[in-house]
Amino acid sequence: MRKIVFEKVIKTIKKYELLSKNDRVIIAISGGADSVSLTHLLSCLRNKYLLKLHLLHFRHGLRNKKEEEKDLKIVTNLAKKLFLPLTVKKIKVREFAREKKIGLEESARILRYQYLTKFAKEHNFNKIVTGHTLDDQAETVLFNLIRGAGLTGLSGIPVYREENTIGIMRPLLKVTKNEILQYLKKENLSYSQDLTNLQLNYTRNQIRYELLPLLEKYNPRIKEHLANLAETITQGKILEDKELKKIIPSLVKKQKTKIKFDLRKFLCYNKNNQKEAINYLLEHYGRKSFVHFTELSNLISRKESGKRINLGKGWQAEKKNKWIYFWKIK
Repeated sequence: MRKIVFEKVIKTIKKYELLSKNDRVIIAISGGADSVSLTHLLSCLRNKYLLKLHLLHFRHGLRNKKEEEKDLKIVTNLAKKLFLPLTVKKIKVREFAREKKIGLEESARILRYQYLTKFAKEHNFNKIVTGHTLDDQAETVLFNLIRGAGLTGLSGIPVYREENTIGIMRPLLKVTKNEILQYLKKENLSYSQDLTNLQLNYTRNQIRYELLPLLEKYNPRIKEHLANLAETITQGKILEDKELKKIIPSLVKKQKTKIKFDLRKFLCYNKNNQKEAINYLLEHYGRKSFVHFTELSNLISRKESGKRINLGKGWQAEKKNKWIYFWKIK
């Protein structure tokens, strides 16, 4: 099993060019099975790629102290065993969730990535790696499908993306949870179990323990097929993004306080390019949702001028003759 997992990770790294010689990499480690196996695998690749590795562990304050201490002990022991530096960061998830009026899970995710990228910049790291697996990919695709997401949602978790110039990579996306557990057993590695992952009052846990097992009765390889679907859509989006990068500069003009969007040039492109351009506008000057996509599309197609709409996140849009103007309310 060690060979199978190792070969899958190496193949993913090479295919997507996730690692280069002398990369400085932060490993987000919770102490769970995925992040422990990821840490061990990357430590094995340290010499091959001349990597500088650093572990970063978050304390969310959402579970009892005894459980969090157990996680920390596992992470600390692993860091010592592999001779890796470790940083522990407490984040105020509940306060952030109350302030932003969003869920605890989403708040924790936002705070983790904020600190990870901040730490990376401050300490001269160029990559961040997380332990998302093929099972996580399948769950994410189903979760987004249930919520009514479009192609972007069905593309799932990206193998690689950039946030504030820092690369974020997931080399375990081709590895199943079962393979991870067998790898840990073979390597005699300890890991922790987050008991909240077993509670069925969370939608993602219902997908993991109820919906996916049901679908596996119809197709035992459903997780693999869902992950392959995400990859196929991602590859298509990569091509679309390349095309979009060519046309956006001709459509979007930045002024001091507003953004101008040229409708005359926009209408010269095909329907697919127009759709991607609208998605681009919402991603940068609003909130990407079906409602806002429909409202902005309707605004563009209107013949008369002067109509103003709210695009979310404080962004407004107004049509004036052959232009759409975007601005943010402070």
